[in-house]
Amino acid sequence: ITQYLKLEKKLVAGARFAISQIGYDARKMQELIWYLRDNGYQTPVIANIYLCTLGAARLMSRGGIPGCYLDKRLLALIEEETKTADKGQAARHLRAAKLVAIARGLGYAGVHIGGMGLSAEVLNCILDTADELQGRWEQLATEFDYGQADGFYCYQPELDAQGQPTGLNAHEPAPRTEVRREHAILKTYGLSRFFHYWILTQGKRGYKMLEKVMDWRERKKGLHRSHGFEHLPKTMLYGCLDCGDCGLEPAVYTCPMTQCPKCQRNGPCGGSMNGWCEVYPNERYCIHFKAYHRLKKYNELHKLDAYITPPNNWDFYETSAWSNYTHKRDNTAFRLSLPDDRSDPVADTARNNQKREHS
Repeated sequence: ITQYLKLEKKLVAGARFAISQIGYDARKMQELIWYLRDNGYQTPVIANIYLCTLGAARLMSRGGIPGCYLDKRLLALIEEETKTADKGQAARHLRAAKLVAIARGLGYAGVHIGGMGLSAEVLNCILDTADELQGRWEQLATEFDYGQADGFYCYQPELDAQGQPTGLNAHEPAPRTEVRREHAILKTYGLSRFFHYWILTQGKRGYKMLEKVMDWRERKKGLHRSHGFEHLPKTMLYGCLDCGDCGLEPAVYTCPMTQCPKCQRNGPCGGSMNGWCEVYPNERYCIHFKAYHRLKKYNELHKLDAYITPPNNWDFYETSAWSNYTHKRDNTAFRLSLPDDRSDPVADTARNNQKREHS
């Protein structure tokens, strides 16, 4: 779900279209369109259709291409197809044509067809075949059920009159039952919540005291003063880089500057898989996977899509993040809110742009 929330942030920030990740799962193709429409977005979406060779299939299947998942069943099918005289070329073209037909039927605005050895002749053949198949795109969807066995879906699977899956979704929300309470996920978060609530929440007595102290120290010793009392515990708890434009709150108290190789503040990258960081698989959890489960424990998932955090401002490097926060210079002063009802994202974007220009 964090990937969809990140997509919403991109749309609110001004993205004019979206393109899907490579995949062979009709339910996921439909889910993307439904999620956007159910949240009030009429954004054009392009389906990413890839003609997968055996080498690429093997690489995807073992997780060698970040963000791309290929089911073992599909890998076995591709291995059989390559035993034919044309090395599976005709089968790849037909599979692509079927996916084009499904994408059209689901309401995609277009397709991006990629792969090795493509030519205008091949593309025309795929599109012509898709035209011929278009009338039975819903039947074709049953062939593309190559999602993860225990993977997340926003919607329940659709069943036919005999109780068999149709390969598409029912328009009913799926339960979000996954709960993760490992120490590596929740470590230090209780302490962080306590400190944030009593010291960093505007209006609290602790915040008012912090505000006065930061103002006094800045007037006396300036912006680039020593701030070891602040930096030392943050280094011990979070591996603080001392960027001065703190991203701990947006990432739910995991430092995005030191714990995320891409310094992602607004959501996970496309390469995270099964909760693991793309760069450190099976070693380090994605910081946004941790954020999701930390907030879920406290029934605060609404905070995941409350605002868009601006990029880090390196002008504040090695300055006091507390002082930048209390003086309203850091990212918290320039956040963009997401629409509460998702009903008019364009109007909300305009309001946020006006707010940013005024600031």
